[in-house]
Amino acid sequence: MRHIEQYGQSDYTPVPGKFTLFLRNCIIWQIIQFAWINLKMTVLIVKSHH
Repeated sequence: MRHIEQYGQSDYTPVPGKFTLFLRNCIIWQIIQFAWINLKMTVLIVKSHH
């Protein structure tokens, strides 16, 4: 019979760090990200219409 190991720490999802949690909750960072994504989409749409 084969030995089956229990779950180890590497089997679970990583816990986000303090900086990651800060960026997720920072309204200013979310606005910057939103604007950047919209700019990229706008550039893509403008290029596809020419």
